[in-house]
Amino acid sequence: MLKFYKFFLLIFLIFAFLNCNKQKIIYNYSIIFTGNTGGFIEHCVCKVKRGRIFERSYLINKIRNISNETFIFDGGNSISSLQIGRVKLLRLMEFMGYDAYFVTAYDYKELPKFYSQEIDGSTLLFSSFTLLAKNGKRLFHPYIERNINGEKFIFISITGHTNLPNYYADINLLSLENSLKELKLLIKKYDQVFLITDYPEIDDKIKEYKIKKIKYIYHLDKIKKGEIPKAKDKIKILTLPEDGKLFWQIGFHDKPNNEEFGLEDVIIGTKMDKKLKKYMESIR
Repeated sequence: MLKFYKFFLLIFLIFAFLNCNKQKIIYNYSIIFTGNTGGFIEHCVCKVKRGRIFERSYLINKIRNISNETFIFDGGNSISSLQIGRVKLLRLMEFMGYDAYFVTAYDYKELPKFYSQEIDGSTLLFSSFTLLAKNGKRLFHPYIERNINGEKFIFISITGHTNLPNYYADINLLSLENSLKELKLLIKKYDQVFLITDYPEIDDKIKEYKIKKIKYIYHLDKIKKGEIPKAKDKIKILTLPEDGKLFWQIGFHDKPNNEEFGLEDVIIGTKMDKKLKKYMESIR
C-alpha cells in the first residue's frame, strides 16, 4: 500500500509542478509589432545598450505565452545587411514567429532584388498598399485581415514620404491622396483599421478625407516620444522611439475596445532566447 501511496504522491507532485509553471492566459489576443530596426541584431552602441534580437525574442515569447492568439509583424525599415545577411535575418524572423512584414517604399527602393527574388518561400506575408508594378498591380499583399474579438481588422501600410525631390522616381508608388481615396472605399466592410505609415501629415489628411474606422496609426517616421495612448483618443497614435530598440504590444481582453498597451524596452539585462541564438549559429 505504501508503494502505491508513493506512486500517487509522485504523480500529484508532477501535476502540481506543471500547473505552477504554466503561465496564466491574460489576453485573448495580442498584437506585437516592431519597426525601424535597420538590420541590427546586436545591442546599440549607446549609453544604455538596447535592441538585441535575442532579448526581443524572449520578450515576445513571454507575451505569446500569456495570449490565446497573436499577430506579430514588423512595420518596415528593418531588413538590411548591416550586421547580418538579409536572408539570414528573414530566417530569424520566421523562427521568432513573425507573421508579416510591411514593406516600405524605402525598403523596396534600397533592395528591389531582395523583395522581388529572395523572399519566395518565406512564411511571412509581405504587404504594401502603395508599391506597384509597372502594370499598376500591387507587388505585395495590399493589406492583411485579422479577426480580433469578433471584429474584422485590416492592417494596411501606406508609405512613400520623403523630403528629397524625386527620390522615388525610379519606382511606382500610389500617391498618398489616391491611397486614401481607395482606403475610404475599401474599409466599409471592416470594423477597425490599423494603419502603418511614414507620412507625418497623414493625420490631417484623414480628417480632410473624412475617413472613419481608423483606430490605430503606427507612425514610422514621426518624431515623437513613445507614449501610451489615452482611452479618450479616437485614434491611437503609436511611435517607436530609439529606432527599434523598443517594441509595442497591444493586448485585448475578451471584449472589443478593451485593450492594454505596452511599450516594451529591449534592454540589456533581459533574458535572451537561447533557442534563437542556437538557431542563428546553425544557419548559414
